[in-house]
Amino acid sequence: MRSYLKLRSILALALGLGIFFCFGANPSYGELVKWPGCEGPGCLRTAQTTAWPPPLQEPAFTIELHRLAIGLPSPPKRVMRQWGGDIILACQDGSWFSFSLETKYTSAEGVEMPARSNLTVADSGQFTFTKTAKDPAPDDPNDLWVWRRAIHFKSQVFGLDNPVYAATKGPLAIYFWEDFQIDKALLAFIFDASDTSNYVRVYAQNVSFEDFKKIIGTTNHK
Repeated sequence: MRSYLKLRSILALALGLGIFFCFGANPSYGELVKWPGCEGPGCLRTAQTTAWPPPLQEPAFTIELHRLAIGLPSPPKRVMRQWGGDIILACQDGSWFSFSLETKYTSAEGVEMPARSNLTVADSGQFTFTKTAKDPAPDDPNDLWVWRRAIHFKSQVFGLDNPVYAATKGPLAIYFWEDFQIDKALLAFIFDASDTSNYVRVYAQNVSFEDFKKIIGTTNHK
């Protein structure tokens, strides 16, 4: 029988990857963090469009985050919830995963989005993959903060020539890549155009890139 783990949005999941997106202490009330600029060739690249990955045929375990469900090939040996809401799964086959739901109030940097921004949480994550440092930036200071945050992280995702892929299926969009900074680390950001108030981050290790693509290929609405 297939196992299920249901995680409601009230958990306010945030990806516990200080190794990936970490900026220390929160700013004081009313102050916006001043994001550094983006330097290097990755700042001018966007994700490569590819076909939706063929899904894993018979998931042994399914994790549900907000409105989405993702299948895994092995049931978990341990399930851990970190402070802040991150869900860590150590699976029986030796693989492990971190799942997070990014919202306006949860950020891996410990910094909330500006309350008055006209941009969405999905924009704040998706711009890293769809915009470049040469594209026109917003004029509104709150929107500009979101823009600069997204552009700043491009160098950490694309590096010099790291391939980053984009696939869509209906309202769903997945951006996925092999992390060039951490050996055998795989990442995916999952967006749902029917709900732009959040997006899902997935981090995996001890999984091949081909198997990882099959896993994220199972992503669907619950």
